Amino acid sequence: MPAVIVTLWFNWQATGSALAFPNVTADPLNTFGFGSRRLLVGQPVINYNVHHAFGALGSNVRAVPSWLFGGPVLVVLALVGVVGLVMRRRLPETILLVVLALAFPLAYLFWWATTLSAPGALNGVGPHYYLPSFIPVVILGAAGFTVLLERRGWLLTALALVVLVGVTAYAIPDKANDKLSVTHLYQHVQRTLPRDLDHAIVFVHGPTNSSYILSNYPFLQTDPSLHGRVLYPADRGILDAVLMEEMSDRRAYLLRQQYEPGDRLLHPTWGIEQLHVVKGDGLTVSLRPERVPDGAGERSRAYLTVGSRTVFQPLATGADGKPETVHWTLVTAGSLLSGPTTVVVPSTAAGRIDVGIETSTSAGFAAPDKTESRLPYTANPDTVTTITPGLGWVLAQFPTRSAWLASDVSQTIQVRVTPAAA
Repeated sequence: MPAVIVTLWFNWQATGSALAFPNVTADPLNTFGFGSRRLLVGQPVINYNVHHAFGALGSNVRAVPSWLFGGPVLVVLALVGVVGLVMRRRLPETILLVVLALAFPLAYLFWWATTLSAPGALNGVGPHYYLPSFIPVVILGAAGFTVLLERRGWLLTALALVVLVGVTAYAIPDKANDKLSVTHLYQHVQRTLPRDLDHAIVFVHGPTNSSYILSNYPFLQTDPSLHGRVLYPADRGILDAVLMEEMSDRRAYLLRQQYEPGDRLLHPTWGIEQLHVVKGDGLTVSLRPERVPDGAGERSRAYLTVGSRTVFQPLATGADGKPETVHWTLVTAGSLLSGPTTVVVPSTAAGRIDVGIETSTSAGFAAPDKTESRLPYTANPDTVTTITPGLGWVLAQFPTRSAWLASDVSQTIQVRVTPAAA
């Protein structure tokens, strides 16, 4: 009763209702039962149903033995312990232990977040919702161990312990490797950040709203007062410009993962770049390729895509043998600005500018290789705003499909954005 009273009081202090638990402050959908569920506002909604519940139950229960001392052997010993205690007329204690062992897995059938823990139940964070059930299982396992080995002599008992230790040790390497992989990832991120970084904003690119915490990199924590030496907000595209202008006295950077020359397919490199807001009545986007393909039937052209519109420009080599720079001018409807290859962007719009080159051996540019820089932008009737440098991407052609890879494109194209001249 004291625990229940304290819980109800704490709920009332945190949420204003004794029956509303603190997790609902993150999202009203973060609650027990079936239906639409979500951990945090802004994350995808899960339609939690009976199928999900039993699927998560199966994944978590199957993982339990590997987290117990003795693994599946201990589970067998626990079953033996149930029989042994009943035969020794310890029925009340046996029922209590069995009920406690089953209570948490069954009760958590109604907790939707077991679906989030299921993928990592075996070697990740484990079946952590079921931890209280481990205690009665271990007690029953100890009872089974006693039933089987009582008065059997120390040698047999020692051999049984060796088996339990061996089974336990067998499960450890996979779990340790999972943790080491996270450690190595964190170390790569930490090494990327300059030690002398000060009075800065570092936008973290990528899926920063993981299932359990707000950031995939918990050591990148922002002081709640927003006066810390370095702030680590999530990268939100053109919305970053708002924060950059509000905190214009801080230098802004982007932390991201991308492929660089020599990287293996599953091991991209972490990098950090300084960001700048560029805005004006219009924007001039300039692209200079590092080379213009001219062999083996290759054809190439530059392109700029805004929304559903793509504008192409041919690539050429100047008299000095170097590739010529191509330009586009982005303006809003009604603007008096004009320039080479003017592209009108919708006012009161936000989106993305893709600028790059595509290369193909086909005259119709079928299945081209693409290298591009992606810049977020927003526009109103008077101003077009973007953030530079853009994010580099390469469309790679594989035997059965193509795929976009976040890449360092500086050795292929150079993209520059400036306010358009009147």
